[in-house]
Amino acid sequence: MLSQRGLIAEKDQNQVADAISQFAGAAEPAAAELAKQHLIVPSNQAAVSEFIKRVIKRLLLKTNGLTTDELARILGIDRTGATRILKGNRSLTNEQIKTLISRLSVSAVSAA
Repeated sequence: MLSQRGLIAEKDQNQVADAISQFAGAAEPAAAELAKQHLIVPSNQAAVSEFIKRVIKRLLLKTNGLTTDELARILGIDRTGATRILKGNRSLTNEQIKTLISRLSVSAVSAA
């Protein structure tokens, strides 16, 4: 979605995914890092930050139609852990973020 919205170049998707995962979904630091690496233009930093918040939280999973069981299967965790993630009571790890981005063909982009 970020590339579809013109916020990142398609060729930079993997670098963007890595930068976002470094911050475990912490939107502001991740967006700042993307700007620092010239993967996004600074004027888009707030928009990208907001997008990351929505992606890493619940909306990514909902817009891709993932159920709690599917999320648990993709991440290799139990249903309770997946429920906690969906409710925002548990954060995703760096590896889980990378897995979701990769598995959902998000490339840090196609969520909302």
